[in-house]
Amino acid sequence: MFKKFATIITAGIIIGSLCGCSNIICRHPAPELVPTDTVIVAGNHDNTKSFNTSETEETIKESCLTGGTITIIIADGAPYVAAEIQCPAIDKSYSQSKLESIVNQNTAQVMSLLSSDEAKAKTPEFSDLRAIELAARQFRSSDKENKRLIVMDTGVDTTGPLTFVNSLIDTIDTQKVVANLEASMDIPDLSGIQIVFSGLGDVGGAQKELTPKERAILKDLWSLILSKSNAVSVEFSEATPIGGQPGFTELPEVSCVEVIQSAGAIETYDPKTSIRLGEEILNFKPGSAELLTDVNEVKKILKPIADYMTADNNGEQLLLIGTTASAGTTNELKELSLKRCATVKDILVSMGVNDGQLKTLGTGIDNPFYQNDILSDGSLDSEIAKTNRSVIICGYDSQTAQSVLNY
Repeated sequence: MFKKFATIITAGIIIGSLCGCSNIICRHPAPELVPTDTVIVAGNHDNTKSFNTSETEETIKESCLTGGTITIIIADGAPYVAAEIQCPAIDKSYSQSKLESIVNQNTAQVMSLLSSDEAKAKTPEFSDLRAIELAARQFRSSDKENKRLIVMDTGVDTTGPLTFVNSLIDTIDTQKVVANLEASMDIPDLSGIQIVFSGLGDVGGAQKELTPKERAILKDLWSLILSKSNAVSVEFSEATPIGGQPGFTELPEVSCVEVIQSAGAIETYDPKTSIRLGEEILNFKPGSAELLTDVNEVKKILKPIADYMTADNNGEQLLLIGTTASAGTTNELKELSLKRCATVKDILVSMGVNDGQLKTLGTGIDNPFYQNDILSDGSLDSEIAKTNRSVIICGYDSQTAQSVLNY
């Protein structure tokens, strides 16, 4: 497949023409263009969505127009080079229509390869960081002035030095993670390279959707990693995914990463999912476990959990974790958060859930989810404080529970 494909590109054979004039081609003649080498890291594995490829196509066209190279790297458990294509030099005396036809045809063939089974994951799990390291090695042999790296993946690695399988994105200390990567020399050298990261956080398949907070933390983490790599520029594309999983056959398994969802977003309960009941759901009287929210409204939110827990032969144990803002002493906050957990437990018991299957833990601010809500003048940041006040419901054996119990 590769040899046949490379020959077609090199020959510049035209077997059809795509409509439209790309931004690159419309600038013809364009003496300012210089050869551009492009490396594409493609997340053609399980638990992703079909990515929007419009930006990728424009970069491929520039490489096709300028006689650069295009390398496709597949991010899986052992990232590999699926194709390395040397684009032919194009006679700039060609008419614009002929130039457009050649470039569009060659681009279409690259995009076709990118979405074919010749360029899909071969090994379980995936590591975007390892795939980017491989891209960095590819660029070392390039003497081109323009070097562009396109990453089309979620960034939620399930293996390698940045795996999220045994940690919660919600609790990550991004500075600490990056410091550890630097210490282990796992930050790739991307000097001289322009980077566009597309699809960050756009998970699919069996993987639960990330919350806005988790997506923000993920972006912050990758921003730090790539800023340490000495890249010329880093851009995170806002292009929305096309939706649905890519149409590849028999993809290797990719582990799911545990996420914490808002209780208001669930219709059916999955014990692998941790649920956060924040102030928008549980409105307590300040400094008290007295619930101001209508109990019946809370029951509507908790119904999927109660239905699951009251099903036949269900021996699942849940942990209710109370968290608070920094308004009080450590002991006062732990006691308050424990009492608020008890309030939620009582509601679940009233809905038929076995008391013995519900454990409670009051953490106050001593938990991995806490965000500093104290301003420099010593006052409370009301917006951040809101996010710290919650009751989290999770399986007792879940990663969420273990991260708190071992904190």
